[in-house]
Amino acid sequence: MDYLIRAFEADIDSVLEGERAVVARINTAGVDRLKTVIDPLGCDVSHFNKTRSVLWNHGLDPIRGTVPIGQGWAKVRKTERDMLGKTTFAKDEFSSQLFEAYKDGTLRGWSIKAGVHAASPPTQDEIRSRP
Repeated sequence: MDYLIRAFEADIDSVLEGERAVVARINTAGVDRLKTVIDPLGCDVSHFNKTRSVLWNHGLDPIRGTVPIGQGWAKVRKTERDMLGKTTFAKDEFSSQLFEAYKDGTLRGWSIKAGVHAASPPTQDEIRSRP
């Protein structure tokens, strides 16, 4: 299966300091900065919600590798046509620095990695309708 990574400047819904957690809107049906669209209504988050592991850079970082930065969940909201995600950050130094950066607004980017069953570039009409 091929995978597509979607980069997204997320809207942070809430920072839960006591839990060391962030809830953010991590995907919409809009065109992202990589000129891709992953429609949340076509996403199945059930596998992620079973494993719950959140990896920095999807486990592709040559230093961090596949050591999780925390655990989380994701849910698709049909009415809002978006996806929410919650990450509860681990207590190691790197994960703690990431939590602080999200908390103070220094870091806002999130991304999802989706298995691709059928994909095509967006049409000009889709780009205009989802700026």
